[in-house]
Amino acid sequence: MGLYFSKGKNVVLRPLLSRDITEDYISWFNDPEVNMYSRRRLFPTNEWQAKDYLLQGQADGAILAICNNEGKHVGNIKFGPINWVHRSTEIMIIIGDKKEWGKGYAREAMYLIAKHLFNVLGLHRIEAGTVNPAFLTAVEKIGWKREGTFREAYFLNGKFKDIVKVSLLHHEFIERAEFEP
Repeated sequence: MGLYFSKGKNVVLRPLLSRDITEDYISWFNDPEVNMYSRRRLFPTNEWQAKDYLLQGQADGAILAICNNEGKHVGNIKFGPINWVHRSTEIMIIIGDKKEWGKGYAREAMYLIAKHLFNVLGLHRIEAGTVNPAFLTAVEKIGWKREGTFREAYFLNGKFKDIVKVSLLHHEFIERAEFEP
């Protein structure tokens, strides 16, 4: 695999490029199951909107492609904006290719991005908010802590759901051999 941002045992993070915005890619953002826990889920996405999202995301942080070791693009991870005064940022992630769900790619991608944000950029804190129980399980396995609940803040399938805020601090980050190449 060519130029990459960060490489783990099973995952490669590389810059998301406009050539990645294919028909299959756009289908991720129009699939109700993939987007069940996404803020975008209520609005259809077309090629123009996907390219605009890429430009906007790169302006205040970074959007990276999550690829498996064979180079297959399976999802994205975004961080930003970075608050340089407080040395913190928010992370968002999607594994869009449903055939790749359950393989640990999200957990490894979260580990790799945390390692970069802490060890290269010198951040103190990273955070995320989620309704997705699979995401919570993945990040708690690598040391993230639940720190708050936004009660009934997300409407899904006719019911209000809680959004759980999780975070990881630099001193809590542990390098893990299972993700290292």
